[in-house]
Amino acid sequence: MNASQSACRHKIVIAYILVGLIAAVAEPVQAYDGWSSELSHAGGGALLAGGITYIADQYEVSRKNRAWIGFGLSSALGVIGELVTTGTSALDMFSHAAGSAIGAFVTDKWILHPVVVHEKSAEYVGVESVIRF
Repeated sequence: MNASQSACRHKIVIAYILVGLIAAVAEPVQAYDGWSSELSHAGGGALLAGGITYIADQYEVSRKNRAWIGFGLSSALGVIGELVTTGTSALDMFSHAAGSAIGAFVTDKWILHPVVVHEKSAEYVGVESVIRF
């Protein structure tokens, strides 16, 4: 990957994080706990967690626990964002946390795969192969 591709990828990740943050703290005109509201909270949580997971992958110290970092920070931001708004909703917090779990898992397992595991005796790298019939 050259420098321009890397810069473009970082801009896309930053855009995902911004969209996730906006979705997490956006306050509706009136309270609504329907499916569309909860799906938007879950989608915002997934985008935010995916972006945070990607950023955590860029640092060697946090690479091993990148999914937990993405899930934890995104969920915490969703809960804090919900608590500071006037119409606090536990359902919105849960929806955001569920979306965060999905976003962090998908980013960790299918977008940033493989992970190098460092142990005392050796280092392990996962390789994935796909054959279509």
